[in-house]
Amino acid sequence: MVTKTLKPDYGPVPDDFDPDDIPGIHFVSKQEARELFEQEAKKTLGISGEEFVRRWEAGEWQPSRTIPRDARSLDSR
Repeated sequence: MVTKTLKPDYGPVPDDFDPDDIPGIHFVSKQEARELFEQEAKKTLGISGEEFVRRWEAGEWQPSRTIPRDARSLDSR
């Protein structure tokens, strides 16, 4: 059986929408996202974010097949 998940259509975003007004949620800036990526690459893999991207683009990393489908992780080849 094939199931399809449909995303709800909430309509257009109002012009005065400010994501910082949502309690408990912080949308990161591009700079914050880069810093978080760098921190996680160093903490998890011991390499810089730039090195991770270089290896990813070179095909040195692949999604792990030894973990649950809903988890996200990478294993070295």
